[in-house]
Amino acid sequence: MPGEPLTTVCSLYLDTPDHRLLAEARRSREDHLKVRLREYSYQNGSLHGSRYCFVELKARRGMTRDKIRFGLPKRDVAAFLAGEELSAAVAAADPQGAEESLRHYERIRQLVIDLGLRASLLVAYRRVAYESPEAGLRLSLDREVSYHLVTPRLEAHLADLWVEGLDRPVGKTPAAILEVKHRGPLPVWFERLTQKQPGVEGGEFSKYESGMSHLLGQLSLAAV
Repeated sequence: MPGEPLTTVCSLYLDTPDHRLLAEARRSREDHLKVRLREYSYQNGSLHGSRYCFVELKARRGMTRDKIRFGLPKRDVAAFLAGEELSAAVAAADPQGAEESLRHYERIRQLVIDLGLRASLLVAYRRVAYESPEAGLRLSLDREVSYHLVTPRLEAHLADLWVEGLDRPVGKTPAAILEVKHRGPLPVWFERLTQKQPGVEGGEFSKYESGMSHLLGQLSLAAV
C-alpha cells in the first residue's frame, strides 16, 4: 500500500474546566464527544509544517458516529478558543469547500461557547500511514505518544509549530498504537495479530483518556 511520510501529529484537546467531556467518555463508549485541534508537521531535512490546523468534532450517539472538521489558520487559534467570529478566515482556508467548512465551523464554535470549552491537553506522536483505497483499508502506526500540559509557553507557539512549544511530558504511552480503518468486516489478519502475538492487545484506545489520566495524576500529586 502507498505510504505517507513520517508525520508529527499534535492534537490539542478541549474540555470544560471540570472535565465534563472526559467524564462522559469514561461513562459511555457509545454516547460522548471529543473536540480537538490538530496540527501535522513533516520531517524533510528539518521539521516543517503548515500555516493551518484542523478543528475536529468526533461524536458518538448509540450506533451513529459523526466526524466533522474544518481548516483554520494557526494565527487564529487563540481567537477561536476565545469564541471570536472567524467566518471569513474559515472560508478563505478552503475556498472550494467553504460552504461545508462554515457549517462545521458554526456547529463546533457553538459547542465551544455553550460548554465553555478550553484547551486541556496536548497529545504528540509520530505517525506512519498506509492506505489501500481499492480495499477500503487504512493503517496508521503511532509511536512515541506523549502527553503535555497546556502551558503559557505552548500557547505562545499556537501560531507556529506547536511541537516546538512543548515542555517535558506529564506521561507517555510506551507501546505503539496501530489503528485500522476499514469498510466491511475487520481484516482476518488483524484479528489473528491481536489474538496470537505476545505483547499485542486489541480493542479501543483513547489517547485523550490516557493522557488525562496522566495529567490528573500529576495535578493530584501537586495538590498534596
